[in-house]
Order: sequence, then C-alpha cells, then structure tokens
Amino acid sequence: MTQKIFIFHANPYSFEDSATKQLREGISVHYLLTDNLKDCQNADGSLGFSPCKDSIPLDQLNALASVPGFYDGEFIMAPAKGQTRLKLSSVRLQKPADSK
Repeated sequence: MTQKIFIFHANPYSFEDSATKQLREGISVHYLLTDNLKDCQNADGSLGFSPCKDSIPLDQLNALASVPGFYDGEFIMAPAKGQTRLKLSSVRLQKPADSK
C-alpha cells in the first residue's frame, strides 16, 4: 500500500543488541501521514498532525535524498508483538520540502 507522507527526520543506526548479540541496523524515520502541511482541524477536534515513527532498512538511505521532504511511503503488513500492523518499508522522494 502506498501513502503520501512528509518525512521530517531520519537517523541511521547500527548497534549490537546486548541480549542477543545480533547487529541491529536501519533508519529511524519520523513522518506525517500527509502531503499537505496546511492548517487542519481533525474530526475529533484536535488540530494539526500527529507524528509517526518507524524504521526502514539501511539500504533505503539513498532514497532519503531530501529531508525534510514529501515522499511516497510503501507500507506492508508486519507482525508486531502478537498483532499485525502496517509498517513503513520503503520510500520514494516526490519533492523536497522547500520546492514550490
């Protein structure tokens, strides 16, 4: 499933899991589920956007060509603590944030 997103922060990471001794690496991505940053009022009366956070594979680093920026985010169904959830799996730049 593809969704328009606005990525405002991305941070590559790499560390050894102290419990399993496995190497953990990826990119922590903070984003909004929108391609429109204009003022908004939500159905529940709240204002603005709630930030989302996910991790994507480290091989996606080159796809993050302009942060902040507007992207197409590809989401997949993934298991998480006994449940299934939508997880960001890859991104493709649509336009930099400062483009008109």
